[in-house]
Amino acid sequence: LSGNTAILYEGKPVGTPDAGAFWRVIAQHDVVTLFTAPTAFRAIKQQDPEATLIGDYDLGKFRALFLAGERADPDTIQWAERHLKVPVIDHWWQTETGWPIVANPLGIE
Repeated sequence: LSGNTAILYEGKPVGTPDAGAFWRVIAQHDVVTLFTAPTAFRAIKQQDPEATLIGDYDLGKFRALFLAGERADPDTIQWAERHLKVPVIDHWWQTETGWPIVANPLGIE
């Protein structure tokens, strides 16, 4: 979309080899926005509750996290916001709609 590069990550966010898999991909490819399911972040939080692995990577270009596919519980959203220091957007859509239909847009205060 909009001429942006998309990176598809196949694998688990933990145990490959550790809970820093997403941070590694973000740093290596200068990812600006990550779109994933809340379950992935719950798994990372369970394996690395203090988010110590984030400090091993330069996430300086990372700007936002979008969560979808299931309910994002407040604790997971707050954990991600606290440790990533970026906006975390929980939104809702159906496969049939082709894109999000309910969300808090990024950048509108």
